[in-house]
Amino acid sequence: MLHLLALLACGVEEARPNTDTAPTARTEPTTATGTSSSDPGGSDPRTDTSLPTDPGVSDFVEVLLEGSTLVPTVHSLGWSSLEPQVSWVEVSDSSGVWLTPRGDATTSHSHALLGLKAGQPVTLVPCLEDEEGRVVRGAPIALDVPSPPENLPRLEITRPVPDPAMPERFWILAYYIGGIESHAAIYDQDGDAVWWISSPDPTNNILMAKPSLDGLSVLTGHFRGRGPGIRRTPLTAMSVDDQTFTPTHEAHHDFTELPGGRFGYLSAEYQRMEWGEFGEVYTRLDLVFEVAEGADSPSDFERSFDPRDLDVPLVPACTHSHPLESTVGSAAEWGHTNSLLWDATDDTFIINIRNLDTVMKIDRSTGQRVWSIGGPSSDFALTSPEQWFDHGHMSQWSPEGFTMFSNELHGGGSVLYHYAIDAGAGTIDVIWSHAQPEGLQLSVLGDVDRTPDGAYLASWSKLGTIERLTVAGDVSWRATAVPEVNLARSVWFDDLYDLSSGSPMEP
Repeated sequence: MLHLLALLACGVEEARPNTDTAPTARTEPTTATGTSSSDPGGSDPRTDTSLPTDPGVSDFVEVLLEGSTLVPTVHSLGWSSLEPQVSWVEVSDSSGVWLTPRGDATTSHSHALLGLKAGQPVTLVPCLEDEEGRVVRGAPIALDVPSPPENLPRLEITRPVPDPAMPERFWILAYYIGGIESHAAIYDQDGDAVWWISSPDPTNNILMAKPSLDGLSVLTGHFRGRGPGIRRTPLTAMSVDDQTFTPTHEAHHDFTELPGGRFGYLSAEYQRMEWGEFGEVYTRLDLVFEVAEGADSPSDFERSFDPRDLDVPLVPACTHSHPLESTVGSAAEWGHTNSLLWDATDDTFIINIRNLDTVMKIDRSTGQRVWSIGGPSSDFALTSPEQWFDHGHMSQWSPEGFTMFSNELHGGGSVLYHYAIDAGAGTIDVIWSHAQPEGLQLSVLGDVDRTPDGAYLASWSKLGTIERLTVAGDVSWRATAVPEVNLARSVWFDDLYDLSSGSPMEP
């Protein structure tokens, strides 16, 4: 959708809108002089809405507001100026006034508008600053942001314990299992949806959502149903043409972006093999495949890890490895690997093998095991043996430590853990833990990550809640999905324009 608002020269004529919902332009540009926008001692003229009128300083020419046909909350605002100037957009909504990132000094200006609250009105003000620090604010533009889909769960927010350390503005990327339609969505601190995509095929739900390495896109895994694969959606996508899709082969649970335009993903393969007391049965094995982004066929993959090459035996690890009825008959499951991460420090894969209670580092180039934490072949000792994770899920890793949502499928309530690694001593230490307050055992999914400010973000899966927990274990922010869905995993962001602000950090 395009809206042309011609603010020509200094006269600021209001253009005739081309749709009933077009933004409206009104008033003349205003300017301020004598105060630098970076001056910590004075008021910031970029957010001063009471500036004097001086339309002769600059011009806003051919102001153009464009709405995305893919993500209804995403818009782009552009205009021209007669002289090269730095620019930005001032946005006013129910949470206050905020600014888009500043653009370079140029005569052609374009700004992506992210974080607009769905179903709410906003006011947009284009702004310019010349080389002498004079700021000019253009005519305000009123915009009614489209509402979210009816079947997108809303989040009800409570703040049980005040925490002055919590940022005023932040965002949560979440996806869910259940409901009429599958979505990956970004919500702000108020629980308002500001960005979302749905699976094009209702039979192929979104089973994973995470930020791209460059922080500019959301990556989603569609691993169940027709045409499975990994989809990249830029945050600023204006149409479906901006997305890319990479087909996968027998993918499940998790994937990770790799450098050089590649993805790694978990894949499954069945093989008949001797399985302890059960004799010869089909056994599901979890492998890691690599594929170039945008590959033409699901068969265009390279095998990076195969458990049959490990120096550990493939035997039943626990009762969850026993044969069950499946599409291939009676089949066992060796590992139920559910998490895949990439370690940039040494170009290795980190996999979480649920049935073995093992976090394993794999050399990406050779596919060989580097070491294991936990399980029958652990190379590390836990200083608190009673706090080993039990059949968990993980999304955050660094060479110094990792977080784990311990589902505790062998008894007891689920527990959140943060472990520190001492590679030299061969030990891991529990530096933070938090048990599910009601002692509930959450058997499916779940997630915990450390936030950039040192708190923890927990997704309590089938309870339909996401919580920010302080180090003391207090709930400082709680989001409850309505209607209730399984909130699988979530990621915290301090900066919506750069999702790497929420990427795994050193715990």
